[in-house]
Amino acid sequence: MKCIRCNTDNKLQDRTTNTGRCKNCNHPFAFEPTTSEQQGLTDPLFARALADLSANDTLYFTQTQLRYMLNRRLGNKFGSSGRASFILGVALLGPAACLGFLPDIDRNFLTISMGVAVSITAVGYATSRSLVNPPDSRATAARTLRILGAVILGAGVFSLLGRNDFAVFLADILLGVGAIFLANQDLEPERLFLGRSSKVTPEQLATWLDRWNTINPGAKMLGAPRAAVVQPGDDVTAYSFDRVVVCESATIAQLLIANNFHFENNCAVVSVGGYPPGLFETVMTMLRRNPELKVYALHDASPRGVRLAHDLRTGRQWFPDPAITIFDVGLTPRQVLGNTNAYVETLPELAGAARALPLPVRIALQPAELTWLEAGNFVALESLSPQAILQALNRAINLSRIPNVDDGGLIFYDSGAYYGVDSFG
Repeated sequence: MKCIRCNTDNKLQDRTTNTGRCKNCNHPFAFEPTTSEQQGLTDPLFARALADLSANDTLYFTQTQLRYMLNRRLGNKFGSSGRASFILGVALLGPAACLGFLPDIDRNFLTISMGVAVSITAVGYATSRSLVNPPDSRATAARTLRILGAVILGAGVFSLLGRNDFAVFLADILLGVGAIFLANQDLEPERLFLGRSSKVTPEQLATWLDRWNTINPGAKMLGAPRAAVVQPGDDVTAYSFDRVVVCESATIAQLLIANNFHFENNCAVVSVGGYPPGLFETVMTMLRRNPELKVYALHDASPRGVRLAHDLRTGRQWFPDPAITIFDVGLTPRQVLGNTNAYVETLPELAGAARALPLPVRIALQPAELTWLEAGNFVALESLSPQAILQALNRAINLSRIPNVDDGGLIFYDSGAYYGVDSFG
């Protein structure tokens, strides 16, 4: 593991001999990747995650955003290791299939090949089933498992034709058919819809952060949303804003404010829960005074999130005036369905909330979106980086300046129209 201060590579023996410090500069290591508690986490990996989230220390981010990034980077990916397993399987099973024609070939060779086939099949199946892996990696593992099953079937046929060895043929047929059957199951849309499970828990991350901040303080990470300490002046209500971003969560509202989105865009930022508490009512009074106000709804891809724009239009405390345009920025399920990098999660209790969505919201959603939501799936906005969220909002504001972009006050951007599925990176 390389030292983040001097970039010196320290082997396990070096770290042990120097009591967890760099052998060159004596800087302490925060993590020891060989321990089960830290799951292969290294100081360079953690430092890179912080740098990527903060855009090289220029943006604030949340602890949850860090947890999602570490889950991505520490999660077991199929990728090249899966392809290597497939190539190894073909390399070993191919000769076994060809040599199966030879009646005098040692049967131990075929037995060993069968053992290797079983092992590789088990690894492929475990990878395609593990919810630690993203859907695209699980699909890759399942497709590879299906091809491997076909190779095993071929080996069995060759064994029967070349050796008349029914026992080996039967074993190959059972394993090959089983691998193809299981792979096809894992490629069913309902299975691929299943979200990922978390590898890093909030409690575990808190422990890691305590250790990291003791040694390497200074990360631009936000704490829990707090009440605003600035009190508005008496004349502040004489002013107004042309735009407001209404966030589903106070955490995202705090993130935008901390990164000066409101200053750079002359835009108010609030949450549906009343954040910031010290200024919320004053800001709302200012907003309601502007009949040309534009509202941008920012939320998770979830049942509660997809109805946010609808609630802002129908709620008397919000913006029932049809002259006020409401833009649904996202996240929407259609953006997620077209994005293999989305961190999809599943909570069974969300299925009922999806089925109970108001009719206008259900009509605005595509059938695939409703199916996805009713499976209990969701994607949290905090699974995206601060830079991605800011870029999406800036794009939404720029698009909203296009004349005649209006469908009655409640706008759902669609792929190929005003708002692409790749808008969040």
